[in-house]
Amino acid sequence: MSDPTEAGVLYVVLVQAEENIAAEWNEWHSAAHMPQVVGTGCFSGASKYRVVAGDPVPQPSFYTFYAADDLDDLARYFESDMVKALRRDADERYGNYLEYARLVLEALPDITAPTPTPHRHPDEEA
Repeated sequence: MSDPTEAGVLYVVLVQAEENIAAEWNEWHSAAHMPQVVGTGCFSGASKYRVVAGDPVPQPSFYTFYAADDLDDLARYFESDMVKALRRDADERYGNYLEYARLVLEALPDITAPTPTPHRHPDEEA
């Protein structure tokens, strides 16, 4: 996914991993889990970010953004049997070492700065 801000809906998963399994979990998550989630056909792509600064910076933390066109696509994902299997697999592998927070974000219209109008001196002709 090139730009998660282009999605109509983002399913955001925050994972805080214990230090001793963070690298292993990250590798498994990127190589296996994320492709399986995107492979459900409910998402157009996914991006993951590692938290590198903050106040406070929690234990190793990662945000995964799954892009969906709309809330209907996301509902199909949540209602599928696949979501239960994916979560069960993650919990069996790393459940005791991870904490999750899950959010659904719906895009709102962008706000852009107005184009500046050149200022003219009152004596100048337009």
